[in-house]
Amino acid sequence: MKAKTIDLNTHNVFGAMLKLGIPAVLAALFDEINWVIDTIFMGRFIGAEAVASMSIVMPFLIFASALSLLFGDGASISMSRYLGAGNAAGSSKTASLSIKITLITSIILGLLSFFLAPGLIEFFRLEELTYIYSVKYIRYYSLGLPVFLFSMLILKILYVEGYAKTILYLTMLQVGANIVLNSVFLGLFSWGVEGAVAGTLLSFLLQGGMAYRSFIRKHTKTKLVKAKFDKAYFTEVIPLGMPAFFTMLLLAITMAVQGKVMANYGSYALGVGTVIVNVFSISSSVAAGIMNAALVLMSYSVGAGNKKRFMEILKKSTVVVLSSSLLISLPLIFFPGIIGSIFTDSIEIRELFIFPAILFGITSPFIFTTNTLLYAMQPIGMEKTATVVFALQQLGLYLPLICFLKDMSYVHAIAAQPAAEVIGGVITLMLIPRFMKAVTACFAAKAGNECISTFDVPGIKCNVTTKETLDVIGETRELS
Repeated sequence: MKAKTIDLNTHNVFGAMLKLGIPAVLAALFDEINWVIDTIFMGRFIGAEAVASMSIVMPFLIFASALSLLFGDGASISMSRYLGAGNAAGSSKTASLSIKITLITSIILGLLSFFLAPGLIEFFRLEELTYIYSVKYIRYYSLGLPVFLFSMLILKILYVEGYAKTILYLTMLQVGANIVLNSVFLGLFSWGVEGAVAGTLLSFLLQGGMAYRSFIRKHTKTKLVKAKFDKAYFTEVIPLGMPAFFTMLLLAITMAVQGKVMANYGSYALGVGTVIVNVFSISSSVAAGIMNAALVLMSYSVGAGNKKRFMEILKKSTVVVLSSSLLISLPLIFFPGIIGSIFTDSIEIRELFIFPAILFGITSPFIFTTNTLLYAMQPIGMEKTATVVFALQQLGLYLPLICFLKDMSYVHAIAAQPAAEVIGGVITLMLIPRFMKAVTACFAAKAGNECISTFDVPGIKCNVTTKETLDVIGETRELS
């Protein structure tokens, strides 16, 4: 029986976006739950110091996720363009090389983290138990880093092939396994931090193994092939993955800075920051799931040379992101106290949460909607521009703002993040004329060519080897 997949070249753009987007959104939400599991179990079975150590460990986990996005997102965009152009060989080469480099870099990073962890964590000047737990967690997790990154990459490959439901089921399996294994290792055997890490990594090993089995057995166009690294791979895949990589990398930095600033206002302010991160993660997971689905579909359209479909996907994904973010934001604006009570019984934290909840509720629809344009820049050769804007929001806007506002009041300090994101959104809107020119250049065929081999935008490979129809500035041309 042939495995069910999604036709990513279908003319039913909205249907394809929903079929890809809904499983992606749910999978992202399960991913958010996944890292909460270790914190809950460590808090219940080990102690407060173990929970505190997670604050130190989190930047390392985010950096690991950033590394997976560097190769995973870059490979998925490149593969989508190849598959959209009917070039399964190009997609297979990209996937195979991405798996190789992911395993190599994860082994190197894992070894470095294992040996450097004690010295790096000493920088935070922690209490003895918190220091010990932090070192243990990072050291044990670093040894299993190849397992985590391999699992994430295989899921990306399946996603590009249209197996969105498979990814959702595998993510649910991983989260469920993590809960069961943590219950056994910490609750039954009392293995401490080692047990928590072992449960997480074994659940990822199960997910990665099942994902690889699905990849091998399903009727995918992309296959594992023998391929050698070349300049073309690095000049295409790495720049495509840079926006997502820098976003996560800078997120780790800004989270550390915000935590340091909030600590100056006391434990309640830190508690509010934790609640905000959880609430904002839910909103961003929904938006990111939709945008990732749209990104894959738009990359297919670039490969197929279909400008009309590209623009249709962009318009519809923008509407869906705006609508969903508005819907999620309404409870934050009108019922912030109730939302806060879901996460904590502390009256002080719930009262302090009201202002940032309303602020994030008002600004997040604009932030997420303008981010759709940044995502759309990546497959048409504007990935460097998207990377610069992402970096500007965090380094050029957020850090100066929080340094300026941190001594005024807690309210001013908490407003720095959404203020920076809104300014970044305005800058993104100002780039629309440049974006439209890049779209036109990307889809414009070179006059007289029988086969389009390169678009006018640097770094974009069309790889069309058969007759295709291009919609160029409202004019339909058939390639001879």
